[in-house]
Amino acid sequence: MELVKVQFVTRVFPIENSTGGRTYVLDVLKYFKRQGFEIELVMVDSRPGGRSPIFIVPAALLNLFRISFRDNFKVGRALIRLRSVKDLLGVLAGIFFYLIPETKRGRFVDLCSAALRVLQPITGRSLGGANSTAAIKDQLATPGEKELFEKRFKEFKPDIIMVYHAWLAGVLDSIPRGDPLLKIIIAHDVIHQRVASAERLGIAWNYSPWNRSKEAELLQKADVVLAIQNEDAETFRAMAPNSEVICAPMSAVPRDSRISQIPGRCLFVGSNGYNNVQGLRWLLENVWPTIIAALPHCKLHVCGTVCNELKGEFAHVELLGRIDNLEQEYSLAELCLIPLQFGSGLKIKLVEALSYGRACVTTSIGLQGLSDLRDKAVVVADSATEFSKAVKMILTDEVRRRTMEFEARRYVGRYLSPDAVYQPLLNRIHKHMHLRSARNGNEIVL
Repeated sequence: MELVKVQFVTRVFPIENSTGGRTYVLDVLKYFKRQGFEIELVMVDSRPGGRSPIFIVPAALLNLFRISFRDNFKVGRALIRLRSVKDLLGVLAGIFFYLIPETKRGRFVDLCSAALRVLQPITGRSLGGANSTAAIKDQLATPGEKELFEKRFKEFKPDIIMVYHAWLAGVLDSIPRGDPLLKIIIAHDVIHQRVASAERLGIAWNYSPWNRSKEAELLQKADVVLAIQNEDAETFRAMAPNSEVICAPMSAVPRDSRISQIPGRCLFVGSNGYNNVQGLRWLLENVWPTIIAALPHCKLHVCGTVCNELKGEFAHVELLGRIDNLEQEYSLAELCLIPLQFGSGLKIKLVEALSYGRACVTTSIGLQGLSDLRDKAVVVADSATEFSKAVKMILTDEVRRRTMEFEARRYVGRYLSPDAVYQPLLNRIHKHMHLRSARNGNEIVL
């Protein structure tokens, strides 16, 4: 009997509550695991920890996949890179960091940062070596990445290849012509539209120039393009007419809380992605002061690595940083705020808030892919005045807020269960495996 083997190719580890895209990918792979699929994660980026030469793989991932990587060696759960003097110093500093008492770690980090500032002008490039410049996140697949994929492809012999983001689609060129496997690109958003929306607002961020034809050429390397919401799916069908497009939003299940909500408590959850940082700054500078002037008891909790990008203090705002378990924060909040100004795709933070039965205020950008919820579980407001008005209205109208909470739970239970959102993709995989089995005369396990 033959198991379904899935090879997932990525530059980033899918870690829950890190970014929306990574949370979504992990959700898809967990669903596959529950179906009994065998999964290998191929980490093609030689810098999984970014600037840090040490990356600790979450234990949960090791239980889900086998993991392949390049230019690092593995010690327990740690991936360690030693390709420059800076890497060596970073590893030594990392080891020392975990050996000293927690109360002294902040001071140690400050000393290391100061030492690097002093040494950099003296040592020049030699300190950083080839790794001193961060790779562009959306660069096309490099020769080294393709080489690792080709090696792992030959050894693992997958039935399904899943590539995270169109920019890595070049690895699919390594697959021999006529090989009967299913090639899937997970297109978390329409890249050229996301870049264009930032450019219209005059926002500079860490993406390369993209246009429709460049993205379309990459998408057409796949048999299946996985879209996260229907508007994106229609765009992909026009861009890649010879590829099948399947829409699978982020799954969720209704979550009940036994904790009482705190009157006036609002919540923002987000990573340090530029769209989150820019949206939160807009909220804090243009909306929040008006809210607390009218409702002085209000308080905003901000969770996630977005907090690392904010400087200064804000009235009635708690910057809590990354929290592994957000259940309590969602349970205590009366209202979730999603003030995004640009982007595309489905906003995972909105799906998560809805799963906890929370009323939400967002922008038109924030509601993309879930327009059915407008004026039901979600109020849409694009200007600072409208956003402030919506927040004050919901926080002072308990009947309206409770109705929105009911609509949120109802929608999640009816439309976003794992089986409901991932069944079309699973059906496509079943079809592929049955055709492949008939061709090879094998019996498969599904």
